Amino acid sequence: MSNIIVSQHPLARQKISALRLATNTSQQARELTDGIGRLLMYEATKDLELVCTNTEQSPIGPYEGEAIAKTHALVPILRSGLGLLNAASDFLPDAQVHHLGLFREESTLLPVEYYNKLPRKCTVDECI
Repeated sequence: MSNIIVSQHPLARQKISALRLATNTSQQARELTDGIGRLLMYEATKDLELVCTNTEQSPIGPYEGEAIAKTHALVPILRSGLGLLNAASDFLPDAQVHHLGLFREESTLLPVEYYNKLPRKCTVDECI
């Protein structure tokens, strides 16, 4: 599974450790989850392809604008993935959002789909 990224970033690992504390309030859990989401999105998007757009004007002089080359969809896996969606949306505000619900069957541990709001026809280049 070469498309799976396991973050070894020290800040992500520290936040995940803090998130596991049984004494966290709901607000602390949301803030930690948002911080983890931002770190994970930074890693997941670090290699996105850019294209040149227009020549723009800065206070110092002209420059070539850049934009993300491909279109994206964010697909949180319900329910835990919803906590990461706000951070992901901040990174890719124009991304479509689709939802997928999975659980593990207890005896086989195989994933079982219980909710699917993916479009019948894909209209984006990549999903995160």
